Amino acid sequence: MKRLTYMAVLLLAAGCGNKGYEDVGPGLKMKKLEAGTERGMQNGTDYFYMRAHVLSENDKAFETPVFDPNFFYLSQLKEPSYSYDFIQALPGLKKGDSLSFESKADSLFLFYYGMEAPADIKGRNIHLHVRILNVMSEDEYLQKRETAKKESKDNAYIEFDKYLREHNITEAPVGRGTVKVTVVPGTGTDAFYGDVVSIHMIQRTFSGIEIENSRAAGGPFEYEIGSEQGLQGLDEALVKMKKGEKAMVYLPYFLAFGESGIPPKIPPYANIMMELELLDIRKPY
Repeated sequence: MKRLTYMAVLLLAAGCGNKGYEDVGPGLKMKKLEAGTERGMQNGTDYFYMRAHVLSENDKAFETPVFDPNFFYLSQLKEPSYSYDFIQALPGLKKGDSLSFESKADSLFLFYYGMEAPADIKGRNIHLHVRILNVMSEDEYLQKRETAKKESKDNAYIEFDKYLREHNITEAPVGRGTVKVTVVPGTGTDAFYGDVVSIHMIQRTFSGIEIENSRAAGGPFEYEIGSEQGLQGLDEALVKMKKGEKAMVYLPYFLAFGESGIPPKIPPYANIMMELELLDIRKPY
């Protein structure tokens, strides 16, 4: 069964009328577990960062592959979508507050996903236990995000340079920073922007996560050099490669999948390496 996102897990969470729970709105109850002492959420522009656990009505872990019961969540305060939306209880909460929400799982599945709850959850009550780890104004959040972005960029550059040094790769970068090491020379004319090439490619992150593998897929990939759907680093590597050439290619994150990556498989700021073989070159017309 398909694994739900962190947001999905948040919206799944809720439970029944156990002792100590008070009504927050129709279909939603809340119980304060521990009081924080620091800054509270003040308005709709504040951000909150929370740790959450999804449990049964008896606070037992679910034995189901449908969702990950433990996660972290960052969001800006917003208007609740429905009467049982836990967001409505967050204004005024403080950093360090711990609380538990409860309501029926069925309603959350129906209204947020347009589907019935899975059979092992349908008709049951569920709890969402949360702890508010941080509360930030919009300015504080934006500053924190910029600081984290700079640190991530710096770490990616350090990783790229360290890898090249440790593997004695001394070839000068081509283009904006792609490093290509020719393993087997090719022959004939050079590939260029606009050409459609047939390639074998095994693509991995520097940490070893395999992204694409044409050999495992059963055949070469067709790729247009310079197309909007391509990778800038791959374009830079292919330009001036010749038919039959094999190369190892190293792409800094900004010439690969960028600051965002493609979670969960490709993380943000991921440097990429490729085993590349150019099989054929043809014009697109």
